Amino acid sequence: MESLRRRASIVLAAVHAWIPFGFLAYLGSMFFLDGSKQKTIFYLLAALPSLALLVRIKDLSRAEPWTMASLLMFFTFFSVSALWSGGDGSMSDGLRFTLYIICLGLAAEASVRRFSVDFIASFIVVVGGFAAVVYWIAIALGDVSIARLLTERFTLRAMVGWGGSNPITTAVIFGLPVLAAWWLIARQRWQLQLVLITLMVLCLGLMFFTKSRGPIAALCLTLLLLSLIRRSRTDIVLVSVGGFLAASTLLFSSLGSVVAERAAAPNYRLDIWLQAMAQFRESWLLGAGFDHEARILIDNGQLLTHSHSFLFEVFRQGGLVGGGLFLLMLGLLLRRAFSQPSGLFFLLWLIYGAICLLTNGRMVLSRPGVEWFAFWVPLLLLYFSTLVATERKFASEPRS
Repeated sequence: MESLRRRASIVLAAVHAWIPFGFLAYLGSMFFLDGSKQKTIFYLLAALPSLALLVRIKDLSRAEPWTMASLLMFFTFFSVSALWSGGDGSMSDGLRFTLYIICLGLAAEASVRRFSVDFIASFIVVVGGFAAVVYWIAIALGDVSIARLLTERFTLRAMVGWGGSNPITTAVIFGLPVLAAWWLIARQRWQLQLVLITLMVLCLGLMFFTKSRGPIAALCLTLLLLSLIRRSRTDIVLVSVGGFLAASTLLFSSLGSVVAERAAAPNYRLDIWLQAMAQFRESWLLGAGFDHEARILIDNGQLLTHSHSFLFEVFRQGGLVGGGLFLLMLGLLLRRAFSQPSGLFFLLWLIYGAICLLTNGRMVLSRPGVEWFAFWVPLLLLYFSTLVATERKFASEPRS
């Protein structure tokens, strides 16, 4: 029996050592692959090995009973709410997505125990920067002219023939390397700072080609917040020079009219949200149920299946009960975030992602997708990084 336990411990240790690399592979796949291939990477390299670590839930529940209970209540309520939704989703779908997110959480915990925050930020910069270089080379060798890229709206697949097919998702993903590079740049030598600035410009160019207003605005707000928090000389220079160059480009080139035209284009968000609020009032207590389609008709004749906001979707599908459970879960997961500086980068990533999802998100209880990239991944990394930092702090304190 003792020998069997020892072997099981060795296997679990090996799995725990491998999972962080599977997690990074999944994170990196978002810059190159479409949604279906990203899911395959996650299932094979992160979720499947994480099943061996489900025993960790027992230890986490002992250490963090209220947090684990809030997660359980959130997942259980929305899974059960499929019973009254009348949609295509089922209770089994909710439970399956719950298992996926639990596996993601176990992979995130293993990753922050193995890698530092700066290592993960550096990985995002390297992979995202490399992806941006590859896409720019493909654009230069492709058939799409720069004039069209500057004036029309493109996805990665439309630009180069592979990658994501949603322009907003493309913008959300390539905003993260910009944030990560800005996070790292203040502590680097000037040569590496030039490299980081170049990569930021390349990623910003890809974001601009998508003409997605929400992610670009979210990135600007998050970078400004980072600069206000850190208040380093490098941040001041970047904000000043970047603002001057952006303003000059818009004022003295044809791009100004392109940006003005895109900014003035109708987005129908207010109409969508008003209709979503009306649906919420119809089922204000328990909501319309998990995976219930919104079926919102807008002025251009398009029929939408969701509220174009992850927060509206939580309350529309879950009502006050589901929305309250979501806010409770979020509060408990974030309770150390503002007192424990070790997770600041992940907090900024979460803020950036949440702002993006406020104007274009779907229900967060979902299979792997942009909602994971913008919400679950940074939230779980933030929670576990602050938990690990707190554990190490208490372990290092001398006992009386």
